[in-house]
Amino acid sequence: MKKIILLTVAVVAAVPLWACTTVVAGKNATVTGHVILGHNEDDRGNFEVLHGFVPPRTFRPGAKLSAEKGKAEIPQMPKTLGFYWSEVKGPSGSPSFADVFLNEKGVAIVSNNARGTPQSDASQLVEGGLAWALRRAVAERATSARDAVDVITNLVSTWGYSGAGRIYTVADRDEAWVVELVYGRRNFVARRVADDEVAIIPNAYTIRTFQPGDILSPDLSTREAGFDFARAFQWEKAWKVPHSQDRSRNMVRLLTGRDWPTDDYPFAVKPAQKVDVALVKKILSTHYEGTPDEVPVGADGTRHDEGEVTAICRRSTVESSVFAFADAPAETQLAFATGSPCKVPYREMQPLKSIPSDIDRSADAAVRLETHPLPCVARGGLDIPMLLGLMRIPSVSSSVAENNRAVQYLKDWFDRHGVYTAVESNEVGRTVLYASTTPGKEHDIVFVTHIDVVPPLAEGQFSPVIEGDTLYGRGACDTKGNVAVIAQALANLAGKGSIGAVIATDEENRSAGLNTPTVLLNAGYTPRKFLIVGDTNGEHTDSLTIAEKGHVCFRLIARGKGGHSSIPWVSDNPIPKLNEAYAKILAAFPKPSADEDHWRDYVTATQLFGSQAGNIIPDTAEMTFSYRFIEPDGPQKMKAFIEKLTGLEVVMPEKWRPPVISDPATPYIAELFAAMRRQWPDRNIRYTKMSCATDATRYIHLKLPTVIFGANGKGAHAQDERVSVRSLFEYTQMFTSYLKAQSK
Repeated sequence: MKKIILLTVAVVAAVPLWACTTVVAGKNATVTGHVILGHNEDDRGNFEVLHGFVPPRTFRPGAKLSAEKGKAEIPQMPKTLGFYWSEVKGPSGSPSFADVFLNEKGVAIVSNNARGTPQSDASQLVEGGLAWALRRAVAERATSARDAVDVITNLVSTWGYSGAGRIYTVADRDEAWVVELVYGRRNFVARRVADDEVAIIPNAYTIRTFQPGDILSPDLSTREAGFDFARAFQWEKAWKVPHSQDRSRNMVRLLTGRDWPTDDYPFAVKPAQKVDVALVKKILSTHYEGTPDEVPVGADGTRHDEGEVTAICRRSTVESSVFAFADAPAETQLAFATGSPCKVPYREMQPLKSIPSDIDRSADAAVRLETHPLPCVARGGLDIPMLLGLMRIPSVSSSVAENNRAVQYLKDWFDRHGVYTAVESNEVGRTVLYASTTPGKEHDIVFVTHIDVVPPLAEGQFSPVIEGDTLYGRGACDTKGNVAVIAQALANLAGKGSIGAVIATDEENRSAGLNTPTVLLNAGYTPRKFLIVGDTNGEHTDSLTIAEKGHVCFRLIARGKGGHSSIPWVSDNPIPKLNEAYAKILAAFPKPSADEDHWRDYVTATQLFGSQAGNIIPDTAEMTFSYRFIEPDGPQKMKAFIEKLTGLEVVMPEKWRPPVISDPATPYIAELFAAMRRQWPDRNIRYTKMSCATDATRYIHLKLPTVIFGANGKGAHAQDERVSVRSLFEYTQMFTSYLKAQSK
């Protein structure tokens, strides 16, 4: 059943709904190389925030775009774009200026009340002018931010704007524009946010004197040089009103690291550092901590606006939205939404089983009920921006520094989401992270996964790209995608159950000495009942892996007598001996075919060593083999067999990864398997065994039931490594449900 998501936010506001805040960074001012747009929607009253996706639709000639009572119903387009709709609903109706849209072309629109000069001259409007329908038209029609400016200004020029001053911000991945409207049809200005700047928008006009490139209404284009738009059209009582000045002052400080020298705050600033989603969220949730403007904590434990100082993050914030644009479809660009950064109490998001009777403003109610909301971070979704940020960290196994940076990145994320964390390190300073839903070192169910990756094989693998439902990049399926699933599941269960997670940093290339899971084991971090390994499970999709092969690399050594290649008759070349031995090994262990049952031993040649120059016959030649086996004593048997088969020396290391095999009838495994079947009732969910080796081997001495899962992905270690975004989202849902049941 397709669902729409409902969030009820309980708000108590002591001020009018004039407290929205917007911050938008040009593409060269961000860490992503694309625009980042953040917006707090502050409204007075008690509201529901409804989320849904309206698909593209076709209309007959003469159709009208729905509007509020008394407002212009403008002609509908023959074909509209699909769009994500965040709708603010109140018990006595809906605010005309609170909804947020993001359409399928990646164009977003938000707005701020500007407290412009009050107007009542109805002659400036046609059929009541435009209010809510203006942003809806942008969602349905605009193919870019620049196109959105034309949609807004053309409609306003024709029908008129009916509000008392409004600032619209429209953005796509490459551009952002700020459009400032005055009541009526004659006065508006639009300005592009420079690529290397960040625009700061409180509840006041921010465009002062005009600049080249500004888009002006005809009346404004004739104004003399030096004309001040904001001063001319700002309502006198709102000119430099304290709550807007507070916002501008502190946004400038957070972005530049310094105070602005005057109270004439700029339209935009050059940030002191590249802007990321975390900084935008910090700006949207600040109470000016540590400054003279700091908003004090009230008797109820929350921060209250007092006197002349009002925080960017108000008690009336019903929704915060950050759009982190990317080279991807619109549905992957929503960084986070639905929730007040002020920590206003709100209920868990629930499926909406029926449309409330008062949702009748548009004809889309039935359509929205039947469509699925786009996955976002809010309460149980999947934090795609967190995953993209993690994938951008080049945490190749050999780099201690980058893996430590990835550990800190994840720790900070867990800390923000109420998950307990601890960091340990090995003898060379390589860190490993332990996260858990409740305090302690021992938990019943423990995930084991890793954030280190193999080196890239193609340029750009550390710049993840989403195309449709597919996320490409190093670590997508092996195994940062699975890390994101585990992290979000723990965050969804924070404070509940007995669930932990080991985040290793050297799974792909173990160095000498202690490996990072063993560091945690030695420090007392121990699973008690069930081990779930998040890693690539080969090409096995829609499966739960209950066995993995053991793995060891051994060397086959042929010896002879070296010499100059010009006189080979005086040498005893070991390379032909090695070739003959290799032929015998291939006959004994033929290459597996794609369609056979792979649950058997096999060996694969991986390295060949001879002389260091092309004109030298070596004294010795070596070949390295990767050996995958299913019996615990496989390496000892293999060494004896190969030596007898070839007559050559076999060097086998003292330690190897043993096979891990679990009984599917074990209750923990059977219940997880049942949860997967409930999540995907239309798929052939099955048990599998795999040839890859994971960190499950580090825990084999505990004799715990162990499984390996991997979201649907392919190309591990390859240049086209990828994973299904939808699969990551669905695994998050499945694990959240399963763990919640296990925690009762």
